[in-house]
Amino acid sequence: MIKSCLVRKAFWFSALFLPLFSCEKPKGNLSEDILPEGDLLRFSASSGAPFEWTTEKADSLISQNLSASLLGTYKDPETGLSQYATSFQLRLSSNAVQFGDRDSIVVDSVLLSLAISSVYGKEDYGHQLELLELDEAINADSTYYSNKRFAVKGQNLLLDPNSPVVFNTEDIVVEGDTQSAQLRLPLAVSLGEQLIKNSTDDNYLNNENFSSFFKGFKISSLSNPGDGDGSAALLNMLSIYSNMHVYYHLKAKPDSAISFEYFINGNSQRVNEFQHDFTGSVAEQELNGTGNSPYAFVKSAAGLVSRFNIENLDTLKSIAPVGIASAEIFFPVKLDAIASDFEPGERLILVEVNEDGSYKVLPDQLEGDSYYGGTYDEEKGGYTFRIARFVQQYTRRTEEFYGFALIPSFGGVRANRTLLLKAEENGVRPELIVYFTQL
Repeated sequence: MIKSCLVRKAFWFSALFLPLFSCEKPKGNLSEDILPEGDLLRFSASSGAPFEWTTEKADSLISQNLSASLLGTYKDPETGLSQYATSFQLRLSSNAVQFGDRDSIVVDSVLLSLAISSVYGKEDYGHQLELLELDEAINADSTYYSNKRFAVKGQNLLLDPNSPVVFNTEDIVVEGDTQSAQLRLPLAVSLGEQLIKNSTDDNYLNNENFSSFFKGFKISSLSNPGDGDGSAALLNMLSIYSNMHVYYHLKAKPDSAISFEYFINGNSQRVNEFQHDFTGSVAEQELNGTGNSPYAFVKSAAGLVSRFNIENLDTLKSIAPVGIASAEIFFPVKLDAIASDFEPGERLILVEVNEDGSYKVLPDQLEGDSYYGGTYDEEKGGYTFRIARFVQQYTRRTEEFYGFALIPSFGGVRANRTLLLKAEENGVRPELIVYFTQL
């Protein structure tokens, strides 16, 4: 078994790394029982120490037919302004619909309902929403990315477009029935007239005909919140409470009350659209190389990723052959003034960077989340990953290593921004601790 004093002697020339090696059992944010005996290497980021960070813009994501849709906008001084929109189709509640004499129909109202699962940001923020008709089909056999901007036409279809809309997560009562949280958006009567009075029976023969007649909607927020304000709603478009009704009566029967329902279901094509403007933010300075932020950034919805290297990681090779008993890497979170509303992501993924900038999973991830980790631990204030398999392979590695990256999990259906400490603050810091036995 190699003694840590010999390791220190071998690297006496680098005062920076003297505190990295110890036989003391680590305490604090990493596991205290990962190995009772054995030598260890500790790579800890203090001021100027070995974690070297860069922040990059994330590539666009495939954003078609995801499990949830995002709607809204928010701004924070760290990562700038983010906007979330969704485009979607309507489906018929029945085929071969015949409305009879359309001249006898009087449209009374139109109501669009969109179920809300959760809200990220300020829940009391009032949005100015915009609902537009698509002028471009969403094709089921196409692949759409989050930077796709569908062509639209016409005017805002909201009945009162100037009325602020708050994303509320409380259950609501509708005609005596309790329903889950939802946006209930009254729409212009002219839309109902377009859909029913200005249509033909052939338009309602089936969903294929209907989607050619009416391609769908795009909904977005036009608001421009200040720093630390705004919100994004996580919409469940597949909920039974996500639908649209056109209410009408017949001229000859003024008291008649008739409605036709349009579904949003698994056959409705849905595409999330994300835009991030980093202008004036701390992240902008990091992106253009002029910043000196004490933290790195990870932002969901094709926002930001953080890449890093651990200087002197080849120490692991210099002491080989070794058996790696355990290796844990910890990333503490910077909780800023607005973190109570804009909390860090619930889970991150640690990956290896390829030469071309793409990513590949670490072998430890194949062991499952319960072992691999990556879930935000509020008590510890950060994210812990177990990477013993990677470290073991690294000790024998001959090909070039291009570093790690931290990317958000659930990246296409979350709006979270995460600030990660680059160096020690309030007694916590990023660190990799490796327990080993020399073979």
